[in-house]
Amino acid sequence: MSVAHSPPRMDTALAHSTAGDPATCPPPGAPDLVLTTLLCGADERARRGELGEAATLVRVVLDIAPDHLDALWLRARLAAQSRDRATALDALATMRRIAPDEPRAVLATLLDALADGRLVAPFAAVDEAMGRNVDVGETLFTCCMRVLDAEDAVEHAYGTIIQVGPGWPVVASPTLLAGVKALYLHLPRVFNSTSFTDRYFVDQTTFMRYNGDRLRALVSYVTGAVAVPRGGRVLDAGCGNGFLLAALVERYGIEPWGQDNSSSLRAVVETNVPGIRFHVGELTALPYGDRFFDLVVSTDVLEHLDEPERALAELMRVTRPGGQCFVSVPDGRRDQGSGHVNFFGPEGLARLCRPWRHDPVQLHKSGLSVVLRP
Repeated sequence: MSVAHSPPRMDTALAHSTAGDPATCPPPGAPDLVLTTLLCGADERARRGELGEAATLVRVVLDIAPDHLDALWLRARLAAQSRDRATALDALATMRRIAPDEPRAVLATLLDALADGRLVAPFAAVDEAMGRNVDVGETLFTCCMRVLDAEDAVEHAYGTIIQVGPGWPVVASPTLLAGVKALYLHLPRVFNSTSFTDRYFVDQTTFMRYNGDRLRALVSYVTGAVAVPRGGRVLDAGCGNGFLLAALVERYGIEPWGQDNSSSLRAVVETNVPGIRFHVGELTALPYGDRFFDLVVSTDVLEHLDEPERALAELMRVTRPGGQCFVSVPDGRRDQGSGHVNFFGPEGLARLCRPWRHDPVQLHKSGLSVVLRP
């Protein structure tokens, strides 16, 4: 599937703290100026370490507006900062009753369970939350990277409060560090699972928010890097939502063929690419005859696969003599893709292609690419 290798992520903090995290004041123009002023004052006091005074102001807001999400969020953070875990969890639970997919509450609930050792394999709660909102997985992945990058500092901070994810205070401990490591290893399996991609591709707004800029850049690059045969058979292996194929149909009148592992993509691709022949399946077992396509393209796919060599062999099998196979992957030297299991540098991509005749590996703004010739 075509998935961006470095999508935008929510802010993630990791810092020692004895006060609240950066301000979460409601924006100017909020409907109730009094509540806005009280919350901003509470947050300012929290940042100065005046947790009791901040909590008093938050209670005033909640007396006036019990369902105020920003006030509940600040109450939860202040309670966690004060190590009043019961109050913190109660506030998070209230937030989730009001707004089940509220990302701050979902992430904080997961991070609290992680720090307490209650979030363990198979991480069913994480899988469920990611299925409802892909941003949850992206933020958890960023959180894991930040904690692991600061592993020495975390080890020296055992027993103190640190902030992770959406500014959520947790106690640094061996349990937290072990949980982060386990979660870091688990997340790519979720991102690459068929059940996750089936849900992910249904929401095309979210998909294009993460992938739109990259797909547009790839369309421009692909059309300049390969000879697109007018009216020829073209397979996009890992076609995602069909964005690249649609552009090639419009420009060259190609005969479009697509393959991806997500069954939910069929309706999306058939809408985006009229006349496409679409198949659901893995790239390691393509259902086409030998030497069938004039051009095969595969962008942002091999980095997700456990057996990239086997997949590339299949792509070459179905490319006709005189045709071309175009492969593009993120640059592994800079890649921090949350669902990636392979990180190809130029040498690694060339090594993968060594069994076949191929052009030199090229560096472009979307990553690395190579043209193979049967």
